[in-house]
Amino acid sequence: MRHPAVSGMFYPAVKSDLESAIDRALASVVLPDIEIKRIIGVIVPHAGYEYSGGTAAYSYRMIQRYSRLHDFVILGPNHRGIGSSVSTGMDEWETPLGVAEVNVGIMNEIMADLPFMENDPRSHYAEHSIEVQIPFLQRIYGSDFTFMPICMWYQEKDVAIPLGDSLARHADGFTIIASSDLNHYQKQDITVRKDMALIEKIVELDLGGFYRTLREADVSACGYGSIATLMQVTKKLGGKISLLHHTTSGEVTGDEEPVVGYASMVAYV
Repeated sequence: MRHPAVSGMFYPAVKSDLESAIDRALASVVLPDIEIKRIIGVIVPHAGYEYSGGTAAYSYRMIQRYSRLHDFVILGPNHRGIGSSVSTGMDEWETPLGVAEVNVGIMNEIMADLPFMENDPRSHYAEHSIEVQIPFLQRIYGSDFTFMPICMWYQEKDVAIPLGDSLARHADGFTIIASSDLNHYQKQDITVRKDMALIEKIVELDLGGFYRTLREADVSACGYGSIATLMQVTKKLGGKISLLHHTTSGEVTGDEEPVVGYASMVAYV
């Protein structure tokens, strides 16, 4: 059992308060008009709900509307560098809304493809990027869903591409949730400019340009490997990625120096 690490910090620890916070976020969403035959996955932020929950809700409204599956692969960065370079792990994850089950069948299929992936619970104990996604799924589906967590300490192309290729081969079995915030701790105008430069490469499915922009423009997106993996899956499946919503912590709090950028995006065919 993986117990909550950031309950009461990144989201409310009391069940009724957490339900209310998610319901308010979901109710505020007005989705853009996009023609979608099938949803491949979403890019979603992972900051505290008070900062990024309203943006994250756009991705979950898309999942709620278009995902025919109740099985998910959740990709997130390893902020603390504890454990393996790329890891899955734990059979059950607890939040104030209950226990979510890991899909061991999907986990075994993906691990069989990828010699660099390990089952390493150490990577997950203190990491928030995957944990904060689970209450949204629990509020939408109750206990009627499963997921596979993938925590990425190493996030370069030589991992993101084969991981994306593997997920694409099995993509009929799940919807992907790629967890990442965007630029960190700079002024509002700088963060918006950097975020939009990176978003442009994501929409173009330009993996080379995406990694160049990260480096050359110094965009401090923490879960870039998660995003790159979803980009690779989307390319392999002949899909597209569109922006649903972008904001910054400054637009939420009114304090525009410094800020963190957040985006929800949808991958689809």
